[in-house]
Amino acid sequence: TPGTPSGIDNSLCTHGGTMVFKEGQFTALKAFPSNTPLSIVIIDSCIPKSTHKMVSAVKEKQQEMPKTFDPIFTSIDSISECCSQEFNRIITENSIPNYKLLQDLIFINHQLLCAIGVSRPELDVIHQFAQSMGFVTKITGSGGGGCMLALITPSNEDLVFTFMEALSERSFKSFRTRL
Repeated sequence: TPGTPSGIDNSLCTHGGTMVFKEGQFTALKAFPSNTPLSIVIIDSCIPKSTHKMVSAVKEKQQEMPKTFDPIFTSIDSISECCSQEFNRIITENSIPNYKLLQDLIFINHQLLCAIGVSRPELDVIHQFAQSMGFVTKITGSGGGGCMLALITPSNEDLVFTFMEALSERSFKSFRTRL
């Protein structure tokens, strides 16, 4: 039901871990090995949002334009599947992440989220600024404000502190966490 929270965001923030949520079903992934070098920066846009309003607006657009929206949702689902497969590969093989693949998937996912109307100018500013510093970002949750995530890779690791300071100077909050 639009506007009915799944509880997944609060659960993962409280207890940690990774999870796949699809068609009302939760599937927990095994924990990443402690030596997995996979980290992100969470960027709080400090923009209040309403999940109910965002989900309702997208659902309304999808009903008006199913031939346009359905392929976008199919693509978003495919990206989620690819990320899940990569995470499972990292976990089961205890291997180094394929950063290029993850960067591409995150970038494309963000563009698709913009296409369905869940971005806003302030989030676009964060996205473009992050890109200028070598980070790829995407909207989290239902969009419309709230948070974004930026993937930390070996090629931008040295810039994380500078990136986070620059975000703070632009009145955005951020913190680093490991997956």
